[in-house]
Amino acid sequence: VEWNLSYYVLQYPLLLLLPFSFAKMERRTMVNSDEYNSVSDQSSTTNDVAGQPNSSTASRTDDNLALLGHVDPMHVSSHVFANNNDPKEPYYNHRKTFTRRFLIGFAICVGIAAFATAAYFIAATVGGNNNTSTATKSATTTSSDTTTTSANTPASTFDQVLSSPDTASDNTSARYTAVYTAIVSSGLTTNVQLLQPGSTAPQRTALRWIVYGDPAKPDPNAPSFLDRYALTVFFFSTQGPKWNTNSKWVIDPNVCTWVGIQCDQQQKQQTSGGTIIPVIKSLSLPKNNLNGPLPSEVFLPLQNATVISLFTNQLQGTIPGEIGSLEELATLALFNNTLVGQLPTAIQSAKNLVNLLLAGNKLEGTVPTELGSLSQLEQLHLYDNKFYGTLPSELAQLTRMKRLWLSQNRFYGNLPPNLFSQMLNLEALYLDQNFFTGPITVQSGLFSALNLEDIRIYKNAFSGTIPSDFGQLSKLKLLYLDQNSFDGTIPDILGQLSNLRELSLFTNHLQGTVPESFGQLQSLQVIDVGDNDLTGTIPASFHNLLQLHKLRLYKNSFTGAIPDLSECTNLDDLEVQKNLFSGIVPLWLGNLPKLTTIVLSSNQFVGSVPSSLSKLNNLEYLRLQDNLGIDNGAALQDLCSLSKPPAIIVDCQIQCTCCSTCLVSPSQVTTVSSNRLNQGT
Repeated sequence: VEWNLSYYVLQYPLLLLLPFSFAKMERRTMVNSDEYNSVSDQSSTTNDVAGQPNSSTASRTDDNLALLGHVDPMHVSSHVFANNNDPKEPYYNHRKTFTRRFLIGFAICVGIAAFATAAYFIAATVGGNNNTSTATKSATTTSSDTTTTSANTPASTFDQVLSSPDTASDNTSARYTAVYTAIVSSGLTTNVQLLQPGSTAPQRTALRWIVYGDPAKPDPNAPSFLDRYALTVFFFSTQGPKWNTNSKWVIDPNVCTWVGIQCDQQQKQQTSGGTIIPVIKSLSLPKNNLNGPLPSEVFLPLQNATVISLFTNQLQGTIPGEIGSLEELATLALFNNTLVGQLPTAIQSAKNLVNLLLAGNKLEGTVPTELGSLSQLEQLHLYDNKFYGTLPSELAQLTRMKRLWLSQNRFYGNLPPNLFSQMLNLEALYLDQNFFTGPITVQSGLFSALNLEDIRIYKNAFSGTIPSDFGQLSKLKLLYLDQNSFDGTIPDILGQLSNLRELSLFTNHLQGTVPESFGQLQSLQVIDVGDNDLTGTIPASFHNLLQLHKLRLYKNSFTGAIPDLSECTNLDDLEVQKNLFSGIVPLWLGNLPKLTTIVLSSNQFVGSVPSSLSKLNNLEYLRLQDNLGIDNGAALQDLCSLSKPPAIIVDCQIQCTCCSTCLVSPSQVTTVSSNRLNQGT
């Protein structure tokens, strides 16, 4: 509340009435004082100081009443005096008391008025300051919010400095000479031509920024100068002004405040001259629109770094060999960029590497044998590159390996003997989408890695039988062996893999039947044995697969009826096309509410389309064609009436108003697409 001076002035006359009221309070106050005295008397033994009794009853009473805070101690004195034996004394005492009270009251009122006036001016002054402070704080907050919202240094800031002419005659200042000399003499930038006037190299841009634009004006003789120069080169090499976030980069004097840089506050380097240099432990700028090559200079300030995380950017060029100088580095994450060239052999010097993540680039060449010397390596991700050749046997030395991901390259040949025999911690092996050949043998050591949970070796040219030794990998959850040239039968022992969730064996040359033991795989969610030469019936024990989501048996020679799967209520995909299944279309299909895909085409089903299918509100695809025994499709009309009817293909003799395609004869078929759903039509 802001007080107005005029308000105080108008109230002063009213304050003068208070002494009269104050004086007239005698009798009421005395009565009240009796009450307070009774309280005081009850505590007459109270000590002012521990162990020391009060010197007088009057002082004791006054003190106690003062502590109660209800009346002024002076009122108690008048009451005490009124208890003497002189009959006139009460009158005189009353008169004296009235006068005394008036004077005291007047003095109090004057004090109140003075205090109020002083309080006004203090409040006005402080209030004004507070208002100014509040306004300043509000502006600061707004500015801070703006900074938070737009913490980047705008590109125009750099353009204003770097757009000026750059010739030899424009760079003659003493500071320019000192900075240039410091950089050249250090040898950090080995190609001096990159620093010359007119060069568009990031090294030249960094030099010019440090001389003309850097607000910190770093001293070229300072021990930390080259670190700042190296990071500035990195900034301009990767188009730092256009990063998604570049807060404080090449602006703030302290590199530890630059976004993406973390320093070890406990560990600091101290030069011989006593200067403290911050120790950078992490450079992390993923998904930040970095665009350009990695300059070799950047690794100088990262000598003590444990993490370099620059994934999902647009980094280009090769990986500099200087990466090998980072002896403390534990994680190098450069995946999802456009890096090219070979993996430098110098990386073998980064002895503490635990995670080498280079997937999703355009790296090529063979895998360096030197990788085998990285004894701490636990994750090696080279997938989705252009590596080729055979796998070096030296990889067998990576005994701490947990995730080996080599998918989507051009590797070929047999797996080296004992490649996995010492990788006892291996949890995931991805060799898919390469050109590996030969059998999977015990000699490879694969079945010694008892911690394996995920094996994906699909889409290669592996051959021979599926080893029964897979049954030893009791922790296995995913096994993808599809799109190879495996033959023989499916090992019955796979039914003992109680943790198995996904089994993919499609597009091989497998024969025989589906093992009865598969009904014991209580965790199984996906089974795909399509496009093989399997025969026989599907085990009735499949009704135990309560977690099953996808059952794909297409393009084999299975016979008989599909077993009752009505309890498999998680099933969403049933594909059994191009087999020899017979009998009626299963009635229990309508009890599986999650079904989105039903493909029964090219079998020997007979009878009517069950009306229970109309309960499948999630159904998207229904393929019934090339089942000449199905002669009644009346129930399909109920599917057609759904708000979003599925795409249906049937034989043309079946009436269906919403069917997208019909089959006239097995030799005349029209299909919606050529994907797996239409195989066998």
